[in-house]
Amino acid sequence: MSDILKIEKMTADDIDAVYTLHLNNSDDDPNEYVYDWLNETVDDPFGYLFTAYWGDELVAYCGIYHNTPISNPEISIPDYCNPH
Repeated sequence: MSDILKIEKMTADDIDAVYTLHLNNSDDDPNEYVYDWLNETVDDPFGYLFTAYWGDELVAYCGIYHNTPISNPEISIPDYCNPH
């Protein structure tokens, strides 16, 4: 095990490990929507997903998604992280 923390942009190769980490650390039911969202967002130019690996072990992930009319035609105005 390396003592180096690597933070990188998530790739499609990371999705299974990220989904497993999510299921192991979430109160959510194991719904497929998270897996589907990861697959849809990983290559989306408006989505920024990152992984953190400690050696070969995935220890964290995070995602930022800019929801705009361009990225999501179902909305009519941009959503700029408005609190709800």
